[in-house]
Amino acid sequence: MYNKEEVLHLKEQLTAHFDSYPRLLQEVTGLTRPTINKFFNHEDSVRPSNEDLIYSTSIRLIKAKQKVRNEMFDELQQLTKSGSNRSVNSKSSSKLSK
Repeated sequence: MYNKEEVLHLKEQLTAHFDSYPRLLQEVTGLTRPTINKFFNHEDSVRPSNEDLIYSTSIRLIKAKQKVRNEMFDELQQLTKSGSNRSVNSKSSSKLSK
């Protein structure tokens, strides 16, 4: 149902975001690891309903991970800005007190 390029791209994204994506997909979908591996090896023996479940779950997991990473990056940016403001403010205060 899904072409090789789509499945390969999905696999690359999962590998980039998760240490053991087959185990995670097994836990989330309830499917067996052989079924999940067959999907990513592009074997024809996977039921279309299971293909859809693996594909849609993979996309949801990737999006959720990207959202968390983006939020962490935003938090880091805010900390960096507030940290640099503090050091600028403390330097300004020390100059004023002299």
